[in-house]
Formats: sequence, C-alpha cells, structure tokens
Amino acid sequence: MALLEESKAQFAYNTTNGSVTITAYTGSSSSVVVPGIIDGLPVTLIGNGAFVYQLFTNLTIPDSVTNIEDFALYGCSNLTSVALGNGVINIGQAAFYNCVKLRGVAIPASTVTIGGSAFEYCSALTNLNLGTNVSTLGPSTFTGCALANVTIPNSVISIGATAFYGCTNLTNVTFGVNVTSIDEGAFYECSHLRNVVLPPLLTNIAIATFEYCTRLTNVVIGPNVWDIGSGAFTYSGLTNITLPDCTTVIEDGAFQDCSNLYRVFLGANVMSIGQAAFYACSNLHGIYFKGNMPTNANQYAFLDAPKATAYYLPGTAGWTNTFDGLPTAFWTLPYPLILNNRPVFGIQSNQFTFTISWATNKSVIVQVCTNLAKPAWQAIRTNALTAGLYSFSDPQWTNYRGRYYRISSP
Repeated sequence: MALLEESKAQFAYNTTNGSVTITAYTGSSSSVVVPGIIDGLPVTLIGNGAFVYQLFTNLTIPDSVTNIEDFALYGCSNLTSVALGNGVINIGQAAFYNCVKLRGVAIPASTVTIGGSAFEYCSALTNLNLGTNVSTLGPSTFTGCALANVTIPNSVISIGATAFYGCTNLTNVTFGVNVTSIDEGAFYECSHLRNVVLPPLLTNIAIATFEYCTRLTNVVIGPNVWDIGSGAFTYSGLTNITLPDCTTVIEDGAFQDCSNLYRVFLGANVMSIGQAAFYACSNLHGIYFKGNMPTNANQYAFLDAPKATAYYLPGTAGWTNTFDGLPTAFWTLPYPLILNNRPVFGIQSNQFTFTISWATNKSVIVQVCTNLAKPAWQAIRTNALTAGLYSFSDPQWTNYRGRYYRISSP
C-alpha cells in the first residue's frame, strides 16, 4: 500500500467519468512506471503534454491506458525505451516527437491509429513493430527516424503524407495488401531504399512519393494504379519501369532527372503525359506504348532525353514519324498479340473482331476452343500480316455459348 501511495504521489491527475487521466509527472526517477489504478479507478489516459520535456530514460505504460494523447512525451530527449500497455488504442499527434534517444517501439495489437508526427525526429529509432491492427499512419509519423526495415501490416489502409520522409537508413519496406492510400512525399528522400513492391489496391502514386530516393532501382507497380503523381519518382535511381494498363495519367515531372532510367513500358490506356514528365532522363533509350498515341502529351515531356525512341504497336492509332520530338518505330515483339483497345476489339456488325499486331509480315494462326477446362484448340484461320497487323472477324461466334481465341506463329 505504501508503494502504491508513493507511486501515486509522483503524478498529477484528474478524474472524469470514473477513470483517471495523468496530466503531469512530478517525480525524479529515471525509470517511470505509470500505475494502472489510482484512487481505486483505472488510469486510461496519458493526457495532452503530460510528460513534455521530462528527463526520465525509461517508461512503462499499463494495460489500462487506452489513449496516449497529443504531445504526451514531446521532447523527452533522454527517453531510450518505452513499454506500451496492451490496451493502447490511439497514439496521438506528436506523442513522442523529438525523443532523440528512443531506440525501439513495439506497437501493441490493440493500437488502431498512430497520429501525425507521433515519432517524428526520433533519430535513434531503428527497431519498429507496428502491431497487427493499426489502420492509419498519420502525416510525418516517422519522419527523420533511423529505421532500416519496415513492415506495414495488412491492417493498414492509409499512410499519411511524409510518413517516412528523410528516413535515410531505410533500405526495405514491405507493404500490407490492404494499403489503398500513400500520401504525398511519404518516402521522400529515403536515399537508401532500393526495391519496392507497391500494394495491389493502390490507385495512385502521390506527389513526390519517392522523390530523391536515389538508390531506388526497381519498383513493381500494382494493377490498379491509374495516376502517377507530379514528381513521384524525381531523382530516383530507377532503371526500368512498367506501368499497368489502367494507368491513364503521368503528371508533370513524374520521372524527371531519372538519369539511370533506360526503358519505360506503358500500358494500353495512357492518355496524358505531363510537362517534363521524363525531363533529363539522359539514358532513356526506349519508351514503349501498348496503346494509341496519347492525346494530351505535353510538348516538353521528353526534353533533354536525347537517346530515346518512342516504340508503338502496329494497329494502334495516331502515330506518326515523331512523338513529342522523339523518333518513332514499330515495337518488335518476339510473338504476336491481340490488341484489346477499342474500337478494334469486340462485337462489330454482329461479328467478334480483334486486331492482331506483330511488327513483321509473318503468318499468324488463329485457334478457337469452347471449353477452357478441357481445351481442344482448332485452327480456323492462317493469315499473313500486312504492315504488321491483321484484322480478324468471326461470324460464327453466335453459334456457341462460349468461344475462346488464341494466336500463334506457325
């Protein structure tokens, strides 16, 4: 009982609705243990700015605490370790801001939200466990930390702007499958980040997300990304990039000054390429288009990319001898393919039609079957391509519940 009273005496607190909020620490110990019960009531909150600029080195928070409020441990420059209780649901804005000696944090499974700047400028923070139920990382959550490896759990949906800005030791980040939003500059200036596989549900790459990631050589972009934001990869170390078919917009400066970039493969539906999108990509040799010529390409998109050629597929529309100052040429693939961009694909005049593209005048065989589970492929057409393409039509498609096509060379 005497120990309990002694512990209680080191804290200022108030009582609201049957629970206790810690408002200040008044003791002088280097190792602080927050009591779980005071005056017979559970301690549930570490209040706003409760421990600001305290000099203790170790802190233990009990399981009864559900919220660590904004600025709770702001500027605790001697804090080296913190043990978070298993009941913490929310870690508030700038809760551990500038705790420059804090080396590791284990976020409990109970935690759902980590607020903006929660661990910003914790410059010694090398070890991080994000738990299993965090859904949101706020803006600048880990800006300026010393993290080398980060695993984003499947529970995370949103990563805030500049969340890992300036984490210059970060070499690897693994994304959970449910991340749908990565905001502006989230990994800006992570200069040791090398390889990234983006989450499959991500729909856009925001402004400056990977800007100045100078060692980032490889990025795998998921199938649902439709927009590459302004400056998304500026000054990165990319050597090759492939954009999915759903990508329609490449914004201003998206790949500006990527001096190692050698090849770019664009999906079938790119419509807009912004100003300086590939400016000063001095080693860019080929940009390969699966679809029609973009109708909104800025005239300075490829400025100072003197080695580049724009390659396109026979049968796609709008192409001339040049594109935004670049020479153009047929994209020569080792195999024929079916163009799936309309209006050359689908039902026309009650026939199923598609265009076969191949930068050659060799013959191509069209085969059909009616059951993919037990396919019995049958050749129905063999034709030589003219100027690299052939328009195929099947008037018999209405006679079958299902009709499947494939093509090959003899």
